[in-house]
Amino acid sequence: MKLKIINSQTNEELQEFDLASAIRSDGKCIVGRSATSGLVLESTDISRKHGKFSYKSGKYYFTDTGSSNGSLINNQVATKNKAYLLQAG
Repeated sequence: MKLKIINSQTNEELQEFDLASAIRSDGKCIVGRSATSGLVLESTDISRKHGKFSYKSGKYYFTDTGSSNGSLINNQVATKNKAYLLQAG
């Protein structure tokens, strides 16, 4: 699955990301500023461990792991620690 990473303030597309290639053998990919993240986003708006992508039973999910500034999924504020099913489009 490919994702578009967009700056919510400027609506600028920052990068396109192939999630399947970043998911580790444990079925997760951490997103954040930390150099150990599977998807590193260098912005002061991003927490060191901002969120995680996971893969389970053939489906991809995103969870905001309690980030300071929150996350948007399809322009809606994500509830912290809730897994959101990702769908194409």
